[in-house]
Amino acid sequence: AELGGFARLKTALDQYRAEDPNLLLLHGGDAVQGTLYFTLFNSTVEYDFLNLLGLDAMTFGNHEFDRGTSPIAGWIQRSRFPWLSANIDFSAEPALAPLVKPYLIKRINGEQVAIIGVTTETTPESTLDVGKAVFRDAVASTRQQVAVLTALGVNKIILLSHLGYDQDKALAVQVAGIDVIVGGHSHSLLGDEQQLPTIGLTPVGPYPTEQKGADGKRVLVLQAWQWGHVVGRMQLRFTPDGE
Repeated sequence: AELGGFARLKTALDQYRAEDPNLLLLHGGDAVQGTLYFTLFNSTVEYDFLNLLGLDAMTFGNHEFDRGTSPIAGWIQRSRFPWLSANIDFSAEPALAPLVKPYLIKRINGEQVAIIGVTTETTPESTLDVGKAVFRDAVASTRQQVAVLTALGVNKIILLSHLGYDQDKALAVQVAGIDVIVGGHSHSLLGDEQQLPTIGLTPVGPYPTEQKGADGKRVLVLQAWQWGHVVGRMQLRFTPDGE
């Protein structure tokens, strides 16, 4: 089957935005990997294409460090969207520190929606060089930022995660206050367990995967497979108190 690619993604996203102008487009990291695009163009192509898709935010994947930290500031500055991380401490990397925020607050339909970024703590062992960046515990960092946002009166919180599907499910039950986790890292295909096998694909779980959070409320865990093959879409409605 022919699937994915930036042209197809943009065609689908243009259609979605025509149907719903409040579409929020999020990227769970690893925008670059060891392909010829990366080898030849050093990531300029990938971030230009993500700009064309109209990305709202992304978090760091471990592969964003495959060339060390030196090119990352240029990639962020090239991006017309914010890069988020609550658990990477860039304070000893002065070129990067002012460019990265732990969260973003978007106003959608008059409501505040927060997006927190987190990245796998194993990044220093799985990539070239993280420089002086320090990777802190993702669960503790998420809990800290949820507390900050809750104090600001925000009750709709999305975690943009590069931890992996199983880790996302585990985090969901440990941290109260998260509504949705949009994940990456594990290249997990989620979807209909009856329909996808008819085209030769086997999902590892439903889309969305529902978990019960630490406060007993529903948390929806999402992931859109790998390499731009598919785009994940979820339509959400909230009660006035944020459920």
